[in-house]
Amino acid sequence: MTNPNDRGLPLYEMAIAYHQLLDLDLPQEELDDYIDGIEGQIADKAESVALVVLDLEGTAKKIRDEEKRLATRRRAIQSRLDNLKAYLLRNMLDLGMNKIEGIRVTVGYQNSPPSCKVLNVELLPESCKKLIPAMWQPDAKAIIAMWNDTGEQVPGADVTQRVHLRIR
Repeated sequence: MTNPNDRGLPLYEMAIAYHQLLDLDLPQEELDDYIDGIEGQIADKAESVALVVLDLEGTAKKIRDEEKRLATRRRAIQSRLDNLKAYLLRNMLDLGMNKIEGIRVTVGYQNSPPSCKVLNVELLPESCKKLIPAMWQPDAKAIIAMWNDTGEQVPGADVTQRVHLRIR
């Protein structure tokens, strides 16, 4: 059996030792001493792990905030880029110049590939339509609702409910 008074045990080994203690045939007073000792160690270890979790959550939040800040900056730069390109193209078209050669860069424009936006499918001729069979897609919300209502698994699906840790 693992010695429950060993401070260097990982939390999972403390849990094993705790359960082993409960199975031992020891005098109640000795058993109580062991259990009190290991419960205190488990609480200390759990608190240490929880503090690391809180620290990592704080770091993750800082990174998320920085990602948002960088995304906002990227969007502003992209907007400026789009405006400058439109400005350059508009002036080239106004001047009737399809190519400008500079010392470091050459600027030109060309036609983009054609695009299509369907306004009314019913008005399209048959030669411009294709038949695509209907496709069923699972509805996870309906599956979970059925599982909640009946408590039974829905055939063809596996609903699970996990627990999550909350640190306040």
